Amino acid sequence: MTDVRVAALGRAIESRWPGSKVVVEPYRSPDDPLIRWWVYILGIRYPEAGAAIDFGWELSRDLFRNEPMSFFMSAESPASARRILARLRRTKPAGAGRTRSVRGRSTPRRIRGRARAQGIHA
Repeated sequence: MTDVRVAALGRAIESRWPGSKVVVEPYRSPDDPLIRWWVYILGIRYPEAGAAIDFGWELSRDLFRNEPMSFFMSAESPASARRILARLRRTKPAGAGRTRSVRGRSTPRRIRGRARAQGIHA
């Protein structure tokens, strides 16, 4: 994420509603080219979902001031949160997240692993 204001919004929501998780996903709106992110507030039950969304929009008005907001926001139930997190894990881009060093000796196990990853049966 490149916009620190969206990250600050997520931290504020998570601190106001302990147990919630804010996930930001890159998003391209077909209707509005300025929209670049979708902010999910996960794990919020229905009675508090409206309050979390209202808080998020109020805070974003303060953070963005006269600039257009570059995101959509939605509050999701725990069941929806599980589906969203599973989808995001499946679509995680290659090289994202933790990376491991591939330096060192080429052991037979590493050679077989690389061959399997490339579709070569060694």
